[in-house]
Amino acid sequence: MKEITVSYVKHVLGHKKEMISDGRKRMKELYEEINSTDFSIREAAYTKVLNDIPQTSSHSKDLSDILLKQKKIYQEQAQDLQSEIISILEEEESIHRIWVCFRALEDPGRKYLEEIYVFNNLYRYVEQTSGVSHRKFEETRSQAMKELIRLYQSDLSNKEIILGAGWLKKGKED
Repeated sequence: MKEITVSYVKHVLGHKKEMISDGRKRMKELYEEINSTDFSIREAAYTKVLNDIPQTSSHSKDLSDILLKQKKIYQEQAQDLQSEIISILEEEESIHRIWVCFRALEDPGRKYLEEIYVFNNLYRYVEQTSGVSHRKFEETRSQAMKELIRLYQSDLSNKEIILGAGWLKKGKED
């Protein structure tokens, strides 16, 4: 699971839709590149030529070496593209988990985070409208962020976090 920071959580809370959309656009481009006819034809052509070359002369050996090297390069490119797709999928999974953990938070901490980072209201405005002291506001906001990160890093599944939000809160009280 991806390690997260407070600044990353703030960014995700404020930019979820854009992050997911950008990731999906990039994945589409990568899939198109992997599946491009040109890429597939080149790899297939090199394989065919390699299989058809008689290994009798040094010229054939040199050509064979070049083609093998080129084929290896294309295979590495395909692996790099697949690795990038996996990285994007992991990022999307991380974004989703942050939101699952955010939704499991209790108010007023959840509300403070939502007002500041999701709705992008000014910190001072949210603090003033909270009706509590600066110290209490900051303590509650900070604890909510710590709890979100704690849940994210926990061994609980997303389903357990969603379904267990009530029992997680209850367990704190006991």
